[in-house]
Amino acid sequence: MRHIRSLVLTFVILSFLTLPTLAEHVIDDSHSYQFVLSGDTGSLKDGKVTLNGVPIVSFFSLGVDRGYGHFFVKTFVEVWNNNAQIFQKDPPNGTLSVLSDKGSSGAVVELSEPTATLNSITFKARVLEGGLPEEFGSYTLFLKLTLNEYLKTQE
Repeated sequence: MRHIRSLVLTFVILSFLTLPTLAEHVIDDSHSYQFVLSGDTGSLKDGKVTLNGVPIVSFFSLGVDRGYGHFFVKTFVEVWNNNAQIFQKDPPNGTLSVLSDKGSSGAVVELSEPTATLNSITFKARVLEGGLPEEFGSYTLFLKLTLNEYLKTQE
């Protein structure tokens, strides 16, 4: 009987000791993605960057599930708006690599408030590092976003 009480007491003590580590395992429904937007011309004016010739946005998952796909630029804005509460606290930033008549350049830009037409997208933008010309040619924007939804390719 004495051994049983000792075993029960040991079990209870060990159970309480493991509770803090169990509490640290919070379910996280977020998904990280790398987005790639490429096009033919763009501009940086009045705190906004406009990217033209980008009808399709490509993406791939950075998590365990290696999903990938693409969708129209307007759908990208819808995805952004569905996750806007995340971006308000910590606006995303990405790398924008550009070509102009003067050569290549690039910058890390903080982006917010996207709007889109059929084949262009405009963001409110702030250059964090590097520099961009006011007008530029071909570009690629690499943007990592953590979303509260799993993405699928547009069919």
